[in-house]
Amino acid sequence: MFKQIKNNIENAIRALKQGKPVVVLDDYDRENEGDLILPGQKATEENIAFMLEHTSGIICLAIDSKKAQQLNLAPMVAADQNNSTFTTPFTITIEAKEGVTTGVSAKDRAHTIQVASKADAKAEELARPGHIFPLIANDKGVLGRNGHTEATVDLMKLSGFNSAGVLCELMNKDGTMMKTTELEAFAKKYDLPLLTIAELYQYRLATEIFITKMASSTIPFKKIGELEMSVYKDNFSGDEVIVLSKPYSGNNPLVRMHSSCITGDIFGSLRCDCQDQLHKGIEMISEEGGFFIYLDQEGRGIGLTNKLKAYNLQMNENMDTLEANLALGLPADARKYDLAIQVLKYNNVNRCRLISNNPEKLAALRNVDIETQPVYCEAFVNSHNRNYLITKKVKAKHTIKGI
Repeated sequence: MFKQIKNNIENAIRALKQGKPVVVLDDYDRENEGDLILPGQKATEENIAFMLEHTSGIICLAIDSKKAQQLNLAPMVAADQNNSTFTTPFTITIEAKEGVTTGVSAKDRAHTIQVASKADAKAEELARPGHIFPLIANDKGVLGRNGHTEATVDLMKLSGFNSAGVLCELMNKDGTMMKTTELEAFAKKYDLPLLTIAELYQYRLATEIFITKMASSTIPFKKIGELEMSVYKDNFSGDEVIVLSKPYSGNNPLVRMHSSCITGDIFGSLRCDCQDQLHKGIEMISEEGGFFIYLDQEGRGIGLTNKLKAYNLQMNENMDTLEANLALGLPADARKYDLAIQVLKYNNVNRCRLISNNPEKLAALRNVDIETQPVYCEAFVNSHNRNYLITKKVKAKHTIKGI
């Protein structure tokens, strides 16, 4: 799967370097639409005219926060007042002060885009308002916000351009927005590379390191001996992840990605088997070497407060663990494994044996080019957690034996 993702991204990069536009699809559960994207430095009267012919005509210029500061572009509305559906980060509109007439023609818009996209562009070169709509991307790119704005800036950086890319939503002749099959047909008709934001996300996750190892120390533990405890920090969000590790031979270490569980791990709740799996995973890694990655994901990512509310629904309304989350308006599983993946990438792990029964964890590693073999994690069944484990087996497709 990653090979295809890599090919799609590299095809897009080649096209962008040649000044050709690319088609980028949104996620199905978001806008489910596609944008035509090209480098601001490569904007011409011809390719902007092509964009105007096939899109909504609202030509935007995605930039990063540094470029926004350089051009003295503030948000169109304050962050706490931005109540658009996807909090689209528009700034005030712009126009080149010189070299344009009305500013709305393809030629004028291309000129404005070129002026703003220059590495040494100055705020004084731009009039406000105008016919180009700048958008400020999240500093983490698609890893921080899965929008076309971020995808555009990420693609510009990957292609070696300044952080300024043109984008506009593709539209059918009848005024409706192009959806997946129509976008695929459009890309094929005009021989344009097509990729998804999800693919760009996976590509960046697989090829970049954005964590820092903050500290580590060797600690003696009861029964299992010494392990190294390390703390890694996300350079963008500041989120931290705890890792226990032990040297291993070969190139195929044991790995456990363990989601934190205060009720189970610390207090020994019988509603789950988390504490047993915690101890078993650490024991296995202490024997063979590898990485025990402890992720701050209480209640499958919904937090302790919501987890306790979900427990009450399970007891009082006879809901299972997934139904209770949904009844609270929360995802059945809100976890992402980006930090765990980053820990493995940081430590040059390209193959591993994953101690897990969860197919989602297995897929998360395989999707970023880590060759992964599942290692069964024994389930510890009792009268209080039996239904919970059955739900995981039946609905979440976990491999659980003995129930």
